[in-house]
Amino acid sequence: MTITFFSNFLNIHQLPFCEELMKHIGSENFKFVATRQMDQDRVQMSFEDMNVTKPFVVRAYESRYLYDEAKKLALDSDVAIMGSAPMEFTKIRMRTNRLTFQYSERLLKLGWKAILMPGFCRSYVHKFLMNKNKKMYVLCASAYTATDLQLLCFPRKKCFKWGYFPEMKPYPNYDFLHEKKSGLKRSGVSILWAGRLIGWKHPEEALFVAKHLKNRAKVFTMEIIGDGPLRTDLEKKVSALGLSDNVHLLGAQSHNVVLDKMEQADIFLFTSDRNEGWGAVLNEAMNAGCAIVASDAIGSAPFLIRDGENGYLYSDGESAHLANKVCELIEHRERIDSFSKNAFITINEDWGIENATNKFIKLINGLITQGNNPIKDGPCSNA
Repeated sequence: MTITFFSNFLNIHQLPFCEELMKHIGSENFKFVATRQMDQDRVQMSFEDMNVTKPFVVRAYESRYLYDEAKKLALDSDVAIMGSAPMEFTKIRMRTNRLTFQYSERLLKLGWKAILMPGFCRSYVHKFLMNKNKKMYVLCASAYTATDLQLLCFPRKKCFKWGYFPEMKPYPNYDFLHEKKSGLKRSGVSILWAGRLIGWKHPEEALFVAKHLKNRAKVFTMEIIGDGPLRTDLEKKVSALGLSDNVHLLGAQSHNVVLDKMEQADIFLFTSDRNEGWGAVLNEAMNAGCAIVASDAIGSAPFLIRDGENGYLYSDGESAHLANKVCELIEHRERIDSFSKNAFITINEDWGIENATNKFIKLINGLITQGNNPIKDGPCSNA
């Protein structure tokens, strides 16, 4: 079986899946077609240019010869995965009606206003609508992709749960991680928020939580990691709300520091709205054994969080609902431990890259041999 993944450039969220696929089908049977160079801002931040360093990448943007090789892969591969790639490659696939997966976040982040965006309708028609009766399926990198597509007249039964699978910090087992958390000397509960300090990530919700907890005399510390246009306003609010002893804005930190802080935290707050297509920080916080409280509008949250079992979901925009969920965790410390363990198991077993890739191969075989999906839950199940 030959599989080709088409996207703009290879990034850290795609690499683990690519490497795991090669274990299944052999490195000689897998290619990643990069259709443009890595963004210069990433180069300046010293990100590895995996378009260049990974031998399985075809850099279609470098020459006509390589672009033609990419077109041949689109035509000949047994299976193709289409990420952020030019529509030309999808059109090539569909001319011969070969098994193809569109890898997609939700389409209607802006609601119905999205269809007024330049190029939206043309892209949707050529990628999805014209191919709805062909061997075109969707890997949903959001819990809302299938609903959006159904509203736009694409068959929901052809949409499968998927996501992003960033590389996880390795731990021998949950007990090892739990002992590290338990060994930290601190008073009260440790709460973490991490992300860019921008409007749709709603860092101000973390301050609402902090004020709610302080008014109820809860013992806690909160760290907010990140930088952005809202930082100055947040600093003023921390002071105005009398939270300086509890809330600490740490500014931008390296990825390794963020992971270390997750490892130390009891609770992780994820407060983005529907503009958060997936939110790989949730994978990372669950891997670090945090008890999660997340907005139900985040793309990854309804897939990864089983409310009341491995975390809490709160209604997007409902600040009081969020604060009450956090307060419940603090008042029932055993629930933090339970959520922590279950989150770790979920992200390393149910949604671990090995299990997800195994299911993807089973999905392919099911579609080829029987024309249906044999996966009943988790990654690759019907969305």
